[in-house]
Amino acid sequence: QPATIARYRQCLKTYQEWLGADEISSDSAKEFIDYLRQQGFKPSTVRLYYHVLKPFLSHLGIPLRVKLKKERRLPTYHGPDEVRAMLETIQSRKDRWSKLKERDRLIVLVLAYTGIRRGELLSLRLRDINFHDRMMRIRGKGDRERVIPIAGALYTPLRNYTRDMQPGDHLFPLRPKRIWEIITRYAKLAGIEDVHPHSFRHYVATQLVGRGVSIDKVQQLLGHADIASTAIYFDVLPQHLNSAVSALPKVS
Repeated sequence: QPATIARYRQCLKTYQEWLGADEISSDSAKEFIDYLRQQGFKPSTVRLYYHVLKPFLSHLGIPLRVKLKKERRLPTYHGPDEVRAMLETIQSRKDRWSKLKERDRLIVLVLAYTGIRRGELLSLRLRDINFHDRMMRIRGKGDRERVIPIAGALYTPLRNYTRDMQPGDHLFPLRPKRIWEIITRYAKLAGIEDVHPHSFRHYVATQLVGRGVSIDKVQQLLGHADIASTAIYFDVLPQHLNSAVSALPKVS
């Protein structure tokens, strides 16, 4: 994705500026990583710099090995009431052209019923939607594809919105920043804090886990390459352990 390329380029530029006239080396890269830590950068940011620098130095024949502390934060999540509030807010807007309201509403519905990433949402074309089988093809990270079902409540709005589109048309021909603006604006108008496009991914995962869906099915739907990413949501909602505890034999 262009945004990823820009982010990686910025990481290398920051390293270059810090390096100055010094020679690129494994030691200087390690010192740079230590510098980032001392400056109070988040572990996730330090990890990003490391994963950008390592292949860059490897291309130059310079090995780099740094032990990084793993950060495992539990994601925050919202419930169905917040999603409904956003949809009602979109519907109640009087200053929006009906087609734009339909688009914005569908963006929220697709995110809320699929949990796909923002980049995956923007990559969706009409030819990726199989209305007959009620399935959609998602292009995920690393060009990995997966096919997921279209929820019943999503089918009709999706069908109506795409009625006049051609197979090659993008469903949402927007910039990534625009998706962010649409979601955050309606969340703010609905009085909901800390909502962004990725919040719907957390929402879908926690709702599925809370309803007893198995970890492998959640992983498949969300397109997680590593099941450890999916397992985080089972820590957020420990209620899924209730049935396991109930299955233990009574001893008193």
